[in-house]
Amino acid sequence: MSAKPDHRPGSLAMRTDQQFFQCLEKAQRLSRAAIAKMTGISKPTVSESAQRLTEKGMIKTASEMDNVSSKRPSVIYEINPDFGALLSLALEENATWIRITDFTGNTLSEEFVTYPKGRLQADFVQNMFTLTDKTLKTTNAPLLATGVSVADPVSPVTGNVLALPHSPFPMAHGLQFAQLLGDRYHCPVTVDNDVNWATLIEYLNDGCQNFAYIHLGRGIGCGLMLNGNIVRGADGMAGEIGYVRLGTAPPLLESLYTEHFYEMALTPGNALPAEVLNATGKVVAATCVLTNPEKVVLGGQLCHHPALQACIEDALASNIAGTAISVTSEPEKAPLYGASAGARELALEKLALLDPTAPVLRGYSRNV
Repeated sequence: MSAKPDHRPGSLAMRTDQQFFQCLEKAQRLSRAAIAKMTGISKPTVSESAQRLTEKGMIKTASEMDNVSSKRPSVIYEINPDFGALLSLALEENATWIRITDFTGNTLSEEFVTYPKGRLQADFVQNMFTLTDKTLKTTNAPLLATGVSVADPVSPVTGNVLALPHSPFPMAHGLQFAQLLGDRYHCPVTVDNDVNWATLIEYLNDGCQNFAYIHLGRGIGCGLMLNGNIVRGADGMAGEIGYVRLGTAPPLLESLYTEHFYEMALTPGNALPAEVLNATGKVVAATCVLTNPEKVVLGGQLCHHPALQACIEDALASNIAGTAISVTSEPEKAPLYGASAGARELALEKLALLDPTAPVLRGYSRNV
């Protein structure tokens, strides 16, 4: 994969190019006349933008013509899918999701790989590189950016994985994924916690600006989308509800919501301990009392478990009635798709195509 040159124009031209590109993102295919009408920018200025973006390879002309927006048939433009590729990884202790998309966001390759328990950290890193090397061979387009999902809290300031007790992903402790992947593949990298990425893709798909995303998987966690922004806290610990103590009991992940509980819940027909269910409901309800979300979205491998759904519904009804509850459409792959969205945001920012008025939704990023 070859590196891309700097594509940034001057400030006024840059803003025009951003609006041109954003119109194509929303409508996929448009003529210059249609874009001028949508943006209020003059047709000559829009034509100059089309020329710049075409010369850089970011957009291309479509095969059909526009017979509606002007008196004569007009050239239609679309984003060039072959301009670059975006990579995303969702890393867990013994499994990895990997995905590569083209510049329009269409999936070129997606794979789920499991690994044996008890790997050394060096083997984990080599497995990650081997899988990524193989996946990148599915495209000849240059790699524009990479998004990484980690099943542990990540500092939004340093990108470091926070080494916490009872972690579902101790293999990641001490690793700097942005540096590892950025140095090897020579591209900018963004890294965040898996629940935050899942929260991001839920927001992009649904548009709700205030919700709590409750991850019910090997661990339990919460992503907080408040007023259109993901809340990460000072060092990435916001929403780590597995470390909440109820009364004098140890933290939830240590004493109740454990690996044993997770394995029990995966097996159909098992009656789950009432103590764990009650504690889970209380922690979720307390989180909602403090943050006042419009709704709660359940995600993770256990999000469809009827006993877990019922305990959360009952706790919310008793403490903060009126809060809606829904289940994500992507319980398994939400972190992967969120990391893809983060990689795209990072790539567009580096290419000066990102709307400067929009909030930055991804977590820690490292440029090259």
